[in-house]
Amino acid sequence: MGVLTCSDLVRGVLYRLNNRLLPDDGSDPMQDSLAKALASQGFTVACGVKRVVDGRYLEVDILAMLDGYLMVFECKNSFHPCSPHEMRTNYDHILKGGKQLSRAITWIETPGVQESLFKSLRWTQRKAKSVQSCIVTANRLFNGYCVDGHPVRQAHEMHNFLNEGKLRLSNCEYRLWRAEKFSINDFNEYLSNSSYLQDIFGSMQEVISTHPLGGKLSLQLKTFSLDIKALERAVHERFIKVS
Repeated sequence: MGVLTCSDLVRGVLYRLNNRLLPDDGSDPMQDSLAKALASQGFTVACGVKRVVDGRYLEVDILAMLDGYLMVFECKNSFHPCSPHEMRTNYDHILKGGKQLSRAITWIETPGVQESLFKSLRWTQRKAKSVQSCIVTANRLFNGYCVDGHPVRQAHEMHNFLNEGKLRLSNCEYRLWRAEKFSINDFNEYLSNSSYLQDIFGSMQEVISTHPLGGKLSLQLKTFSLDIKALERAVHERFIKVS
């Protein structure tokens, strides 16, 4: 019984059958909710863009355009119910997502592609000022990581940034947008290496614990803990306190 309870039978069966616990129409709730959040902030959005490029199938989960800036999203949603077994596959998922985005970006930046693509989508734009990519995940395991130049962000956090743009620490609330209204520059910064996520990583303290094994041998374990005070100072310097 102990082996059975630790085997994650439900997840194993779903993975074996290549099936997911999705709504009856087969849609991905994470992808749909992200598309709605982007549209609510004025993005022109297209989901499930499918093409054949150089004889190979290519699908882009979400394309979004605002003020001439084109965003390309690859959504990686785990098999649910998510468990430690599924979490172990996350690195492979984001590596695959990075390859998919690299191929999509190469295609989109090919001369003439954007004009025909936007025309087929019935978008008014003809060419993007710049193209940005992002891997969106359903959990926080690799939130803030970067794969082949593609930032990794967690879906719930991105929803918060788009819908509210607020960060709550202790009893304080800070606005992540530079102004009271959302702008594409805020979103570009959120996806960049200067995102507030770097403040979180910079506030992590290294903790090393040593365990003697006998004689001169010992085992050292390195972990990290979040210094809340250091994070509060970093956030207070960068963002506006709203409450």
